[in-house]
Amino acid sequence: RQLLVSLLREDFGFFACCFFPAVRPEVGFDNEWYVQALCHALSNMVRQPGRRLIVNLPPRALKSTLASVLFAAWVLGKAPEKRLLCASYNDQLARQFSRDFRRVVEHPLFREAFPRFRPGTKSTETEIFTSLNGYRIATSVGGTVTGRGANLIIVDDPINASEISSEAERNRVKDWFDKVVQSRLDRQHEDHILLVMQRLHED
Repeated sequence: RQLLVSLLREDFGFFACCFFPAVRPEVGFDNEWYVQALCHALSNMVRQPGRRLIVNLPPRALKSTLASVLFAAWVLGKAPEKRLLCASYNDQLARQFSRDFRRVVEHPLFREAFPRFRPGTKSTETEIFTSLNGYRIATSVGGTVTGRGANLIIVDDPINASEISSEAERNRVKDWFDKVVQSRLDRQHEDHILLVMQRLHED
C-alpha cells in the first residue's frame, strides 16, 4: 500500500492509469505509447520553471481528460497551495471537466495519497478551492478571469474545428491568449502554460 501511494504521488502516468476509470468508466484506458509520452511531457513541464508546452493530438486521443482533469488533480494534490486556471472551448465543457476533476479529488484513494489536499469552504461548480488557498478555476475561452492569477494555466481546444476557417475567430482566440492568458501568471519566469489542441490550421 505504501508503494501504491508513493507511485500515485510521483508518477503521473501511474496516477492517470489508476484514476481514469473514475472519470470515464465507459471508455477503456489504452496506455498507448503516445499516452505515455504525453504523461512524461506533462510531468517534466512542471519540474522545469517557466516551461510552456503545446500538445497537438487528434480528437478522441484522451488529451482533454489527461490534461484538464487528471493532470490538474495530480498537480493540486502534490501542491494544494497552487492556483490553476483551466480554459475550455465553451462553458459546457469547462463545467464538465470541473465535475470530473471533483470526482477525482473526492475519491478515497486520492485523499489517502494526498493528505495535504483538503477542500476549502467556498467551492462552486466551476471554482474548487483548497484549505491552503489553492484552486482550480474553470472558464471558457474568451471568458473573464479578472483578478485571478495562476501558477499553471491549461488551455484545452481553444477553437472549434467548425470555426477554424474564420480569420476573425482565429484572431479573437489569439488576442485572448496574448492579452489575457499570458498576463494571468503570478510569476512569468517560474509558472507554466499548457496548450492542448488538435492541429487545425497553419495560423
